Amino acid sequence: MTATVGGDVEGTAELLLVDLPDGSEAHLTSALAPSSRPLKLIARAALPVVRFGHDWVLDTGAKQFSDRAL
Repeated sequence: MTATVGGDVEGTAELLLVDLPDGSEAHLTSALAPSSRPLKLIARAALPVVRFGHDWVLDTGAKQFSDRAL
């Protein structure tokens, strides 16, 4: 499944589900970036904080998905 995102953040994201003998595995690949000049400046100036927040959101979403799927 591929999604194209527009707005404050633009790009694409793809979710691939793989069947395994003992369940399944999900792979998320994304190429997303801020689209407006102010967000680009904030992202550049606060890169470590932005990266931490981004990773936290994805990790939390993956855990919630896993918890509910089991």
